[in-house]
Amino acid sequence: MICNNLDELVAAMHGSFPKLNTVGVKEDKGKLRYDLLSPEFLEEMAKIITYGANKYGEYDWQDVKDGRARFEAACFRHLQEFRKGNILNEETKEDVFYHVAHIAINAMFLYHFEKERQEEPDCYQLPLPIV
Repeated sequence: MICNNLDELVAAMHGSFPKLNTVGVKEDKGKLRYDLLSPEFLEEMAKIITYGANKYGEYDWQDVKDGRARFEAACFRHLQEFRKGNILNEETKEDVFYHVAHIAINAMFLYHFEKERQEEPDCYQLPLPIV
């Protein structure tokens, strides 16, 4: 059969495939729900990480001496400022960032160091300091 247009092609194919459902189905059960993350919050985190990359270099945070302890301390400093009611970190002169976004970035750094520590062979792991 030769079809002259799309409508004829669709008409010719109609009925060739059984229609299983009247509503489309997509199985998303068990998939990660990135749509539940706040795009605005992720953007605030991206602003901070971009600021740091421009100031210190990309991924420089991974090589900070005593990084785990220092980023943990930074996380607590930003949390304390937030608890005192200081929403914005005005310490940076060029840009103003949210303290809670700084907390999230520092938590991401801590997550990285923890994952890295867990992946080291047991003979190289040092006990974590008691804080």
